[in-house]
Amino acid sequence: MTVNNELPQSMRQWQENFIEVAAKCSDELLKDAKKYPTYGEATSYIRKVNGMAKGTVDGRFSSAGMKLNDVICELTINRLYDEERQLPIMRGEPDGD
Repeated sequence: MTVNNELPQSMRQWQENFIEVAAKCSDELLKDAKKYPTYGEATSYIRKVNGMAKGTVDGRFSSAGMKLNDVICELTINRLYDEERQLPIMRGEPDGD
């Protein structure tokens, strides 16, 4: 008996749809967050957006929205951190002591 490990076309399409929706939402949130002057403030903004959604749960659709919000905010913060990690190390600068 041969086992087919490939997803059916409809499942693959749903997977691609979910990824596309998450990426588009993350792009918009990242765009808003980057209006702040520092990575710390941008991260704080994303966390505030995430926290606001937690206060609005009143049904199963709201609960699903909250879960989606968690995923998108986590994705966006990770993208912001990845970008920050790519910055060069500043040498020869005063260290603030």
